[in-house]
Parts: sequence; C-alpha cells; structure tokens
Amino acid sequence: MTSPALVLPVLRPECASGDYILLWWSLVALTVIAVGMLTRPADWLLLATIVVGAFDAVRWILSTGNIAALELLLTGAGVALLRSGREGLFVLAIGSAAFLKWIPVAFTLLVVPVAGAARGVRALAAVLAVVAVLNVVYLIAMPDLFVGYWSFIAGALHSFFRTEAVYGAEAHPSLLSLLMDASSAVFGRSWPGVPLYAAASGYLAFDLMRVTWRSPDRAGLLPLWGLGLLAMMPRVKPYGFGIAVVPLYIAARLLPANRQALLIVLSCLVPLAGSFIYDHTGVAAAAYGQLYGLAGAYAVVRASAPTAPAVRDILQGGE
Repeated sequence: MTSPALVLPVLRPECASGDYILLWWSLVALTVIAVGMLTRPADWLLLATIVVGAFDAVRWILSTGNIAALELLLTGAGVALLRSGREGLFVLAIGSAAFLKWIPVAFTLLVVPVAGAARGVRALAAVLAVVAVLNVVYLIAMPDLFVGYWSFIAGALHSFFRTEAVYGAEAHPSLLSLLMDASSAVFGRSWPGVPLYAAASGYLAFDLMRVTWRSPDRAGLLPLWGLGLLAMMPRVKPYGFGIAVVPLYIAARLLPANRQALLIVLSCLVPLAGSFIYDHTGVAAAAYGQLYGLAGAYAVVRASAPTAPAVRDILQGGE
C-alpha cells in the first residue's frame, strides 16, 4: 500500500461492498460539484468537459482505481477556495491532498500571484504543518503501516533519477523524463537531460515571475501558475495531471470563445491522441501526450495573460 493507509477506513466500506468504481466516479462528480459551487456563476458543461477530459488524467484515475481521485477532489476544491478568497480553507485542502501525494505541495505557491511572496511562504509552512499533523495521526493510529509507507518512499527517492531513466514516459510523462529520453536518444546517455531540465524549469519559473510583475490583475494569473507549476514538476504520473484541471477551468472561463475552444482541444484531445498512438504503435514520444497538452494549454493561457506596459514604455509615452 503505497498511499497512506490512514485513508482506508474512509474508502474500505464502499470498496468492500462491490461499489468500487461507483466510489471513484462519485469523487470525480464531487469535484465538479464542489468547484462549480465555489466558482459561481458556474459553467457546468465547460467544467464537466474539462474535469472528465483534460489531460486524459481522469481515465487513468478510474482505470487504476488510484487514490488520486481523492487528491483531485481536495486539490480542485482548494484551488477554487483560493480563487474565492478563502486562503485558510485552501491551506487545509492542499495540505490534506499533499498527505496523499506530494505534488499538491507545489500548488501552495498559487498564493504568490494572489497575495504576494510573504503570504506564499506562510501558506507553505501551514500546508507542511497540516501534512505533519496528519502523519502524526497516521503514526499513532497505524504505526506498522506508517513505517512501511515511509520506508517505501525513502527507497523510491533513493532511485529517483534511475527510475526516470529506466521507465521514462511509461510511468512518469514529466518534463524531466522527456528531456532524459531525448538526451538518451541523441547522446546515448540520459544524464544530460538533468541540467536541461533545470534550465527549462528555471526559465519557466522566471517567466511566471516576469508576467506576474507586469500584470495589473495578479489574481487572474492563478490558472497560469497552476499549469506552469505542474509543468515544472520533475515527476508526474499519468493520473497526476488531474490536479491541473481546475486551474484549466478557471483559465477557460476568462478566455474568448475561440481560445477557449483551442484550450479544450489541446488539453483534452492531444493527450487522448498521444495515448492512442502509444498504445497502438509503442512510439515512446507519443507517451508524452499529456505533457504536450499541458504545454499547449500553458501557451494559450500565457498568450492571454493580462500585462501592464513596462515602466520604460510608460516613461516614453508608449501605450
């Protein structure tokens, strides 16, 4: 059991009753309902389309019966809560999601464009505190499973880069895996992909800060940060892309109809096409369809990001 066994008392009754798939579909449906209620006025059709179709993540969650279904609900609700100004509840939701999977910790940085770097640091500390408290409860309630879980995690971290080099997109279609695969194909060894990844993610982080500094509407940059942060993650499993669907929905609501349609095509159809090609041909490059879809969605949202004129242009009388 690689997910914290503390969630078993919540999930076991439904799974034992034979309603396993119903429970997972219910968590996805609850994500739609919670996000819609927290981001009024809701566009229910758009929201359902993106949650079910974007990045092919929900299909992976349902086909594997993965705990990421609960992560999807908690992270999605958290992002929607932050968008509606409820920072405390956002921290609680993201902290609970991070207890299940570590990637949501990065989403704490969504506070930065909304409220500034200082508040972002405090939110990060609070999220880590929530994770720590849940782990203490886990240790007290299930000490043997707690030790087994963290022993597994420690072993996985020890072989982090080796796992990326061996499995690549088959298990982790992340930017790091893509560049390590490309490096292996070009140079015959995967390690040059690591500095390339550092450079690419560093540039992406710089671009996020640059557009944030120039934006007159920092709260409107929340979806861009959500997509960018996921793109920078060194390890993302196919179902992990699910945590970007709510930022994607928030972004889609702010776009004109033509760009909204383009966003849906890129985030929903590109990953599905990549998965189909990989399943039927085995072409490794196609296995990164989710990452391609994420990159395309980021590009569309980035092109639509509101920016104020640079200080130099203002001084020179530019518009």
